[in-house]
Amino acid sequence: WGLAALLVVQLVGLNTAAWQERRVLAAKQQALGQTLQRSFPQVTLVLDAPLQMRRELARLQQASGTLSHGDLEAMLGVLGQATDAPSTALSRIDFSNREGRFTVTPDNEDSLTALQQTLQRSGWQAQRQDTELTLRPANP
Repeated sequence: WGLAALLVVQLVGLNTAAWQERRVLAAKQQALGQTLQRSFPQVTLVLDAPLQMRRELARLQQASGTLSHGDLEAMLGVLGQATDAPSTALSRIDFSNREGRFTVTPDNEDSLTALQQTLQRSGWQAQRQDTELTLRPANP
């Protein structure tokens, strides 16, 4: 009987701990939703508070004309800072949906690899295929 009682007490204790953790998690999610609705009153239904907050902040930045990390101007600026060789040039630019595709004409393959590594160290996702460089912000 002692072993059965010990198992029942253990099971009740685990269920109580799980119930408390669920309550704490629900309280944090509710606080996050309330913060979203206080900050952005036009949001009436909260489904994914962090995602909705990022979208609302992006809308505010766009409406105010402030540059964000995923704008073409920011990408061109970081490309300009990362290319130290004057012979590296952009021959084609394609920008859509916070992603830039640049056709780069470097003097050699090593300078393009160095450019990609410099961009990645600067906090950008830089992928290279032949002479095309795809650039997007590391944190969407």
